[in-house]
Amino acid sequence: MSCLTSLLCLALVAFADVPTPAQVERMIAGLRAPTRAARVKAEQEMLEVGPELLPLLPPPELVPSAARESLVRIRVTLERRQALLSIAPSHVTLEGERSVSEWTKELQRQTTNTNDLRLLSSADLDQPLKLEIKDQTYWTAIEKLSRAARLKADLAAGHLRWNQADPNAVPELAVTHAGAFRVAVAVARTRPGLTADKPLVRLGLTLMAEPRLRPLFMHFSAEDMVLRGGSGVLAPFNPEAKYELVLADGRSPQIQIDAVTPETPPDTVDISGRFRVTLAAGSEAIRFSELVPLTEAKASPVSRRRGGVTVTLQKVELEPATDGKRNARIQVLVAYDTGGPAFESHRSWVQHNRVFLETAAGQTIELNGGQETTAEANGRVGAAYTFNDLTEPLANLRFVYVAPTLILETPVEFQFAKIPVTNR
Repeated sequence: MSCLTSLLCLALVAFADVPTPAQVERMIAGLRAPTRAARVKAEQEMLEVGPELLPLLPPPELVPSAARESLVRIRVTLERRQALLSIAPSHVTLEGERSVSEWTKELQRQTTNTNDLRLLSSADLDQPLKLEIKDQTYWTAIEKLSRAARLKADLAAGHLRWNQADPNAVPELAVTHAGAFRVAVAVARTRPGLTADKPLVRLGLTLMAEPRLRPLFMHFSAEDMVLRGGSGVLAPFNPEAKYELVLADGRSPQIQIDAVTPETPPDTVDISGRFRVTLAAGSEAIRFSELVPLTEAKASPVSRRRGGVTVTLQKVELEPATDGKRNARIQVLVAYDTGGPAFESHRSWVQHNRVFLETAAGQTIELNGGQETTAEANGRVGAAYTFNDLTEPLANLRFVYVAPTLILETPVEFQFAKIPVTNR
């Protein structure tokens, strides 16, 4: 496994055992120690535990002010490590004999990558397979399972969708893996150019991320791609071109690369290149219990910051009770540290962050009344969510917003040799 960044390398270091709640309380108390040396030691001790500490940390707003700033700094550091870990490739071990249905369940258990099996028949799902896959990457395991079961797997709506393999389908020309991504060459053929003596070679590539990831968009330029064929490097058809593709629909994008060939097109081409993929990583549930006060017109908004995102609970509107049930409209503002033109072009993904209500007993009330956008600005999106037919008193409920804590860019580098070119 190659490290994507120096921070990811740090995140992959083995940390100490997860401390007990009592040990966490002691470490937090150390953040309020009278001497700076003791406070620094307590902070360092918490950082050395690693992201496993995050579920045990109280929200900073509930911690005495003397330790709050240090705790916020610790959370931000650990959340960034956790986010970087979340984009590392999954590793899988599948050994023994089970049915296809059981193997896909085991894949999901080990990686949290979800499967869509609705297109498979009972015979497909029940067929027994013997596999010997030991500590290999997710995409390697998927390809071995697909071949053994004579099935096809592709991305659809954030799931890996399984189907029967089409024996008449044109096979991919080449496949490689880059971390949690799969890059494939689907087609390579010649096309007419601007002049008869300068035909084009066109490559069609596909990119798939592990379904558990949330890639938002990707970009690359002509200079990121180097094609070689015949006697040397092929010039890009448009050397100044820059491309940007939206990935937020959870599907595999189709990527087209054109290069100018000599008068006689090469029989094969080599290509090396790099995509830059922007992902939303490190999701965390942010909870608000201050619902009743925000039904008042003069109530002040409540903000929670986690990693690089701040969620502000702005307003709660409650309709009069009907048959003992009420509807609640909850308005929030979500602000990411990462803004700029690229974020602005593709911010619709924020509307797909999960929200729900939670009872004191931990039961979940899913969104059932829809949502609407209330504001859009640089790095910020406002939304209102409606929950219908609530029977639980609002004072007993918490509003939960599940937000990726970090928007980051990661390179996806690939290289293919001797791709056969079809002259047509």
